[in-house]
Amino acid sequence: MTTTTLNVSGMVCGGCASKVTQALEAVKGVTRVEVALEAGHVEIDHTDGITPAQLKDTIEALGFDVED
Repeated sequence: MTTTTLNVSGMVCGGCASKVTQALEAVKGVTRVEVALEAGHVEIDHTDGITPAQLKDTIEALGFDVED
């Protein structure tokens, strides 16, 4: 199991956090998603076969920016 933390900008409300959570939980192999709205980051537990780039793409597809 791997934990990836991504800095996400553009999340401004609980609805944003919910969209990100639901999209990431739909990725096969993701076991936990925790959005820290105030801090602007998302912590994701997932299997080793998932790359941070895949997680980043999932979030960016929703219209949010993932910072390096």
